[in-house]
Order: sequence, then C-alpha cells, then structure tokens
Amino acid sequence: MKNEKLLKLVLTGVFAALSYVVFTFLQIKLTLPGGDATSIHLGNAICVLGALLLGGLYGGLGGALGMTAGDLFDPVYVVYAPKTFISSVSD
Repeated sequence: MKNEKLLKLVLTGVFAALSYVVFTFLQIKLTLPGGDATSIHLGNAICVLGALLLGGLYGGLGGALGMTAGDLFDPVYVVYAPKTFISSVSD
C-alpha cells in the first residue's frame, strides 16, 4: 500500500512537469482585441490524461501544479494563475 501511494505521488510530479513543459514550450500565443492574451496548447490534455491514469485527485493536482507554474513564470499569464489552479483541479 505504501509503494502505491509513493508511485502515485511520483507520477503526479511527472504529470506536473509534463503539463508545464507542454504549456510553456508547445504553445501558440494569440493576442485578443482589447489587450487580452490567450494561447493554444495541450496542457489541459496532459491534465486530463493524468486524471484518467492516476485518478481525479492525483492527476488533476499534477496538471494543475504544472499549468499554474507555467502561468506564474510567464508575465502575460501571471494574473490568471489562481484561476488556472482552481479550474484545473476541478477537471
């Protein structure tokens, strides 16, 4: 039982790293009218894949941590970090 929890925790970190990399380096940034910005990326797909493979709690947490870190390190999206975390955990 202990090893299973450790494995899920490690895989949560792997999915956090994957979602961060996909969000940060494999995105297409778009500027919207009015000065807002958005991007097209597959970070959400990594979050959902993690939830399917690890279960909702661990997979959602991994994706949420990775995409929130991506938001925090990008000055364009830093204000959206709390929203990203909350919406990703609830996926």
